[in-house]
Amino acid sequence: MTQEQKYNEAVEILKNHLRQKHLRCTQERLVIVEQICSYKNHFTAEQLSEDLQHKLHLSTATIYNTLLLLEDCGLIRKLESQAGTRFAQYELLHE
Repeated sequence: MTQEQKYNEAVEILKNHLRQKHLRCTQERLVIVEQICSYKNHFTAEQLSEDLQHKLHLSTATIYNTLLLLEDCGLIRKLESQAGTRFAQYELLHE
């Protein structure tokens, strides 16, 4: 599956979830999903934040809230922290 196909599928899942929760589909959420779909491996919220700095300014709270929302709709999964790691890692589930 191409990155564009992953993104389109993820956006549809997100939009359906947001409709059910009566939430808006914001530019910030879409940019975060786009960046997550570009990763080939696990990622951290900190890595996501750094990678998005050049696209638009997002607060740390926005990133973490969006990650929780994406977990809730089944797009990503938070991985258990391993000994010696400082940051939680996430992975895209729909590939």
